[in-house]
Amino acid sequence: MLNKTSMKGKLVSKNEKTIILQTKEGQGTIPIEEIYNVKVRNFSFLKSAALTVLIPIATYIGLALFILILGGGM
Repeated sequence: MLNKTSMKGKLVSKNEKTIILQTKEGQGTIPIEEIYNVKVRNFSFLKSAALTVLIPIATYIGLALFILILGGGM
């Protein structure tokens, strides 16, 4: 039976026999024979730029609605 333990981390190094990951707990060395699946997440500039622009806009809209609800039109 296979042990399908999942690890998340940043790739530190890789050779023919092992992969070394930097995790929250420290570095982990994994033999290549024990690796069943590897998922790679790519950086998305468009998603990052959209969040950078949309979060301040949403904050201002939320603040304006909050002031209007509390009767800010004195």
